[in-house]
Amino acid sequence: MVPVSSGNGGVNWFYALYRFDKAAGRFRAVGPEEFCNPEARPAERILVTPCRSGPAWLDDAFQFAGDGRPYKYRENEVIALRGFERDNAVTYLRRFRDADGRVARSEVIDPGEDKPAVRKIPVAQVYLYTAPDDAARTTSYIIQGDVVELLDVEQQPGQRQWLQIAYQSARVGRMVRWIRLE
Repeated sequence: MVPVSSGNGGVNWFYALYRFDKAAGRFRAVGPEEFCNPEARPAERILVTPCRSGPAWLDDAFQFAGDGRPYKYRENEVIALRGFERDNAVTYLRRFRDADGRVARSEVIDPGEDKPAVRKIPVAQVYLYTAPDDAARTTSYIIQGDVVELLDVEQQPGQRQWLQIAYQSARVGRMVRWIRLE
């Protein structure tokens, strides 16, 4: 790793990453990007890049494809969940990707947690949707005080924000549905 620059008052250090190519007998750059505060975790076979951004630490993680090319295996994004604010807490949308960049799964977590974030419904009644689409509204709803797991967030440009939740219904059991955030 070769330091390239720093940012955020010296909190973030950016590095170019090189790997030794035995056949060519020289080092070759790994990836077109710089890595922020890279930290190798050999037991997990990942390279973590904890980078400070405003009030949050974003710790993206890279795995390496068979050809040695790094790909972003896990990424965190700070999200604002209107109506679900917590005292002094940042919430993250964490996405896991495959080597081709496709999202394999997502989760909404709180800092320092490795399980889905949990919130109480803050309004009198919220309709449930089978998909993040106004046309997918069901007749089912949850009410103020119901506890839900936060699983995913969907936001198309210029569209409303949707939240995928899991709710444990006494009558139906675990339900995974979408709600509109407004």
